[in-house]
Parts: sequence; structure tokens; C-alpha cells
Amino acid sequence: MIVVTSGASIRGGTIMRSFSFGAVYKRFFHLMGAHFPLIFTTALLLIFLPTLGVLYTLVAEFHLPVTALSDRLDTFDGNGWLYSIAGRVTLYILKILAISIVTEAMIRRASGKTIGSGQLIGNAFANLIPLFFVAISVAMIVIGGTILLIVPGIIWMLATSVAMPAYIDHKGLGVSDSVSKSFEMTRGHRWVLLGIFIVLLLMAIGCGICVGLIWTVFKIAIIRMGAPTLAGLPLLDIGEAVVNGLTSSIEMLGIVMTAAQYLTLRESKGKASPELMAEVFS
Repeated sequence: MIVVTSGASIRGGTIMRSFSFGAVYKRFFHLMGAHFPLIFTTALLLIFLPTLGVLYTLVAEFHLPVTALSDRLDTFDGNGWLYSIAGRVTLYILKILAISIVTEAMIRRASGKTIGSGQLIGNAFANLIPLFFVAISVAMIVIGGTILLIVPGIIWMLATSVAMPAYIDHKGLGVSDSVSKSFEMTRGHRWVLLGIFIVLLLMAIGCGICVGLIWTVFKIAIIRMGAPTLAGLPLLDIGEAVVNGLTSSIEMLGIVMTAAQYLTLRESKGKASPELMAEVFS
């Protein structure tokens, strides 16, 4: 084996990169920078604005509280629970589309391929139902492990963490094979994945706290103004909806991190990207 200075190595003619905490976070920040316009636009159009739209509909049309997307379903009167479920399902479908668009763009670019926005959107709709079932399968595995004991649930969550990128990268895998592929790729790396998950969770919590603090300042100001209305809705409710949309958009960090994990795992298994080839031989 010939070791090269970039953190990669050549084994049997194949370029390898070790899977490590640092390698994944380096890839994460690289993806955030290289794909920021796509990430921002996707978060805006498929997460932030739809969240505002769904909340506006639930509050203005069905007279539900602005917390309708997070409240327990048994707290609603009449058909409120049904409207709340419909809103949550709508936003989850859009989230799957966002996952497909962002993840495929990153995977194709890492493979030295170009793909247009139209094809990304078309593929996202084609991936919608399979990715939904991949998500259901992963959720059932994690919940099953958690019911048995907490630790198996955590292990299986990490083991299935790249099932969606695996499906997007290999269209012919199918749902169960995508989950199996994730188990295979993450084997031997789950302690590193746990560390990455904890740090990302802390980052998300930090972002949420910052948004919450800023909103608290504005909330106090709005209350002192006498709680005015805008477009027939209390300004406080509009502010809560905006905060909800912003905190939901933070999930984009997890989507990018999952892509970074998958790409780094893929390269550590021997399938190097053109970017790594250029880095090694530069």
C-alpha cells in the first residue's frame, strides 16, 4: 500500500480515504460551501415557505393554534387532529423531495457528473414513494431496537443512517437492499457516526437556541406594542410560524451531513471521487 499525504491511500490501484470524524466534517463544510445556493433555495422552497403556508392554512382556515404541527393529536377538538396530520404529511413529503434533490446533486457532482435542475426535480418525484418506504423501514428498525433496549435502537439508527443516499446513488437497489447497504457501509464506523451525530445534534440545538432568543426579543417588543395584527392574524402567531419554519429549515444541516457521511463512507470502501483523485495527484 502506498500512503499519500492527502489522508488518502492507494490500495490495489484504488484510491482510499479513511473514514474519520475530521474527514466527514471537512466534507460537510465543503458540501455546504459548494452547494450553498441549492441548499438555501431548497430549504426556502420546500421547507420554510411550505411550513408558513401550512400553518397559515391551519390557523386562518381551520382555526387551529399556531402550534398545530407539534401539539399532541389528542388535544384537538373535532377534525383538528385530521387537519394537523394532513399538514404534517404534506411537509414530510416535501422534506423527502428536498432530501432527494440535495443528496443526488451532491452525489453526482462527487462522481464527476452534471445534472440539471429539471432532472433533479423529476428524479425526486420518482424517488418519492421508494424513499418514503425506506424511511418507514428505518423507523421500524429503530423503534424496534428502542423497544428492546435503548442501546440497540441507537446502534440501528446509526447503521441505517445512509439508507436514503444509498438508494439515491443506486437506483436498482430497492428498499430492503438500501437498508442492507447502509448496514454494510457503516459496519466498523458506528462509534465515529455516534460522535458525528452528537456534535450535529449540539449544533442544531445551538441554532435553535439562537433563533429562540432572537424571537424572544421580538416577542417582548410585539407584546409592548399591544399585540397588533397583520393580514387579520395576530403578529405573535405570524412570528411563531416564522420561528417554526426556521427551526424546520435547520433540518437541512442533517440532510447535508448524511450526504457527507455517505460520500466519505463510499470513498473509504474504495470508490473514489474525481475530487479526491485530483487532491491525491495534485
